[in-house]
Amino acid sequence: MITLLDIGAKQARAMDEDPEVQADLFQTLGTSYQALGELDKADPLLTSGLERHRAMHPESGATVDSMVMLGLLRDEQAQYAEAEQLLRGALERGRRHLASGDPRAVRAAVV
Repeated sequence: MITLLDIGAKQARAMDEDPEVQADLFQTLGTSYQALGELDKADPLLTSGLERHRAMHPESGATVDSMVMLGLLRDEQAQYAEAEQLLRGALERGRRHLASGDPRAVRAAVV
């Protein structure tokens, strides 16, 4: 499984011409690595996914999702101050810019 993820990560890094798809792939691959306990491999992917989402759509649901995912990783890495900052930021953005029933806003609120 790790080998397939490694191949996917390499291919995702080469997709600069489509940053939105690239950001989504970074998130998917990052959360997959995280689920397998490969936190060092998950970190740069989730970080890059958030950076790209912020650059394209700073107040979007995708950015809120990215902040939640990276915040959960930081929590798992015992980087609690950064985890709290990311999760509180996601909650605030979700409340300001997403409909109250939007699943991304709900996810940010329950984490």
